Amino acid sequence: MKFTANIFWWNTAIEQIAPIHEAVVLTYLKLFGIAVGLMINFHIAILKDGIRRYIWKEKKEFTAAAAEARRDHGKAEKNPDA
Repeated sequence: MKFTANIFWWNTAIEQIAPIHEAVVLTYLKLFGIAVGLMINFHIAILKDGIRRYIWKEKKEFTAAAAEARRDHGKAEKNPDA
């Protein structure tokens, strides 16, 4: 694993990339706030076939109505009788 210029890349040597491997890359992107990630699999005959690019785009709601709805939802969870 390495971080360079807001790009995360993960070097690996596995026969086939499974969904858990993709989930790991996306989790690192989300946790560290990085937008672009690369997974490079060296267990393949042609290296360019082993490179996958992932993009994490966090959904942000900038409206006042969305912020207020979130606050109201949090209050309802804390006090279910209200």
